[in-house]
Amino acid sequence: MHDEDFKVALEYLSNKDAVMASLAKKLGSFHYINDMTPYEALIQGIIYQQLSSKAASAIYRRFLNLFQGRTPDPEELLRTHSSKIRSIGIMQRKIEYMKDVARVALEGRLELARLNSLNDDQLLKELDKIKGVGEWTIHMLMIFILGRKDVFPAKDLGIRKAISKLYSLERVPSEAEALKFSERWKPYRTYASLLLWRSFDTRPWP
Repeated sequence: MHDEDFKVALEYLSNKDAVMASLAKKLGSFHYINDMTPYEALIQGIIYQQLSSKAASAIYRRFLNLFQGRTPDPEELLRTHSSKIRSIGIMQRKIEYMKDVARVALEGRLELARLNSLNDDQLLKELDKIKGVGEWTIHMLMIFILGRKDVFPAKDLGIRKAISKLYSLERVPSEAEALKFSERWKPYRTYASLLLWRSFDTRPWP
């Protein structure tokens, strides 16, 4: 994502929304795109599921260390016995999900050029077919790997808590309420989401 894109988005959001204007002035633009491949990102995302950031980070490091400090390529991951991966604290269910991602990658379905050729709705439908990869993980991939401009991860509790606090709501909005609330930020909801996360100095994607 180019800095100029961020600048245009911040100007648009600032003109539409006083809270966004305040956040944009305070935070400005910042680099957020991760240089992982989609395959690597999904493997990492599965490891991090339902764990605290600290615990997930430790397990992820152990996983990389099994393969000389790198994410194994799909063939290598599929060859690796599950017991070896379980030994570092990854549950069997997650291992099955990771190996399913590896099989999909071998089929060429995670090639960056292919994913970039799909629109947001097509991308959600395509990746949702992979075991263990849900909407939240797909949204993180769309934002931090593919750089899509209008993604709003309504399932993210941090986003919803930020909306509640910054807009002085009586309670944390539901996913449906947050999604409706986000309409005001189209077509730059990715940037609004980034500002909301940064307002609490958090980053949902490792």
